[in-house]
Amino acid sequence: PPLLPPLVPLLILASAAALVYLPLYRVLTRLVDRLLEGVGFDPAQALQEYSQTIGAILNLEQLASVAVETVSGVLGVQRGALLVATETERGGLQLQPVPGKGEVPEEPVELEPISPILARIRDEDQPLFQYEVEHHPVLREASAREREWLRNLEMEMYLPIRSQEGLVGLLALGAQRGGEPYNPREIQFLSTLAHQTAVALQNARLVEGLQMLNRRITQLHENLRAAYERLARLDKAKADFLAIASHELRTPLAQVRGYVDVLADLAEGGVLTQEQIRRIAENISRPTRRLESIINAMMDATQIDTDGLALHFTPTTIALIIRLALEPWLPALEKRNLTLTTQGLEELPPIQADMERLTQAFSNLISNAIKFTPDGGRITIEARLLDEEHFEVTVADTGIGISKADQELIFEKFYRVGSASLHSSGEFKFKGGGPGLGLPIARGVIEGHGGCIWVESEGYDETRCPGSTFHVVLPYKAHRGPCRWKQPTEPQPTGNGL
Repeated sequence: PPLLPPLVPLLILASAAALVYLPLYRVLTRLVDRLLEGVGFDPAQALQEYSQTIGAILNLEQLASVAVETVSGVLGVQRGALLVATETERGGLQLQPVPGKGEVPEEPVELEPISPILARIRDEDQPLFQYEVEHHPVLREASAREREWLRNLEMEMYLPIRSQEGLVGLLALGAQRGGEPYNPREIQFLSTLAHQTAVALQNARLVEGLQMLNRRITQLHENLRAAYERLARLDKAKADFLAIASHELRTPLAQVRGYVDVLADLAEGGVLTQEQIRRIAENISRPTRRLESIINAMMDATQIDTDGLALHFTPTTIALIIRLALEPWLPALEKRNLTLTTQGLEELPPIQADMERLTQAFSNLISNAIKFTPDGGRITIEARLLDEEHFEVTVADTGIGISKADQELIFEKFYRVGSASLHSSGEFKFKGGGPGLGLPIARGVIEGHGGCIWVESEGYDETRCPGSTFHVVLPYKAHRGPCRWKQPTEPQPTGNGL
C-alpha cells in the first residue's frame, strides 16, 4: 500500500483529540458552574444587592466605586472604571473615565465617527475585549490614538451600558485575580450588572449636569457682582477725576493770573525793576509747567486708549533712563528725608527702547513711591537679568501698601487710592494722590515696549507700612505686541494709585 505523508497521521490525531476534548470541556465547565452555585458566587443575590445599593446614588465617582467594588467582591477584579459616553457634534463619541478601583488615567478620548471601535460598541450588545482591539482585523483599523488610549487603561473587558436613548457608557474591568479568563457565566453576570447601571448612570449624569449648571450660575452671579462693584468704583473714580482735574487746572491758572495782575500793576505804577520781572517770570513759569504736565498726561492717557502712543525705539541703557527719571525727584527725596538706592542697573546690556517714554514711565513709578512712603522711608530700584531676551526692574518702597479691594484697579485710568479729599496739587506730599493717570500711562508705555507690569504688596497698613513692589519686565529689543515673557507664578497684583 502507498505510504501516507508524515503529517497526515498527526492531523488525524489532532482532529480526534479536539472532537473528544471540546465536548468534555463544555461538560466540565457546566459541572463546575453547577457546583459553584450558592458557594461564594450567587449572581442573583449579588445583582439584587447591587440594584438596591445604586438606587440612591447620584454621584458618578460613587457609582463607579460601587460598581467596580461589587465586581471585585464577586470575581476579585483589582481594576475598573466607568467610561461615561457623550455624543460629539461631529457624530463621534467621547469617553470620560471615572475611576472605580486602581490607578486609572482620567484623560478622555474622542472616538471618530468612522471608528470601527465606535461601531463595535455602539451597534453590538456584546462585551468588547482588549485582545479583540489588539488582534481583530477590523478593530485594528482604528486609529493608533484610540487603540493606545484603550491600551493605557490596562483593562481586559468593556461592557456596554445602554439606556432607551442608546449607549451611555461602558463598564471597564481589568483581569480577575489569578488572571483566569472570564467564562460565559461570569460574562452574563457582568452584562446584567452593566444593564442595571444604566438608569443610575443617567441619574448621576443629570445631577452632575444640574450641579455644574448651578456652579456656573453662581460663578456668573459672582462675576456680575464683581463687575458691578468694579464699575461703581471706576465710575466714582471718574467723578473724582473731574473734580480733581478742574482743581488741578484752576490752581495754576489762578497763579498765572495773579502774577500777571501783579505784573500789570507794577508796570502801571512805573516801579517795575529787572529783579521783579525775573521773580515774577519764575513764579509764572512754575504753574505753567504744572499745567503743561497735567494736559500732557491727559493727552497721553487718550493716546494709550486709542493705541496712538508714538514710540521710537533707539539704542540706550536702563541706567541712563533711571537716572533721567530720578533727576526731577531729587529735591523731593531730600525734603521728605527718603533714602533711595539703586542696584544692578549698570550690569544690564544696552537696550532698544523709547528713552523719553520709558523715562516718563519710571518717573511715574518713582513719584508714586515718594507719595505713598512716609518721611524717612526707603525706596529701592533694582535690575536683574531674567533670560536671554528679558530683564526686570523693580521699584520697591516701605510705604503704606494697598488693600486687596484696590489692587486690581490701580492701573485703570482715573483710579486713585484713598478719598478725593486727600488730593494735593503738590507733586510729592505724603498720600497726596494726583488725578490717577500716572500708573495707567506707565502701563501703556511698558506694554507698548512688549513688556508687562504688576505690583505686589501685603496690604494696606499705615502703622506697619508693608510697602509695595512694582515689577517691570522689558525685552532688550522693544517690540509692539504682548509680553512674551511668562511669569513662573501668578503674582499678587497690588500697589498704590498715582
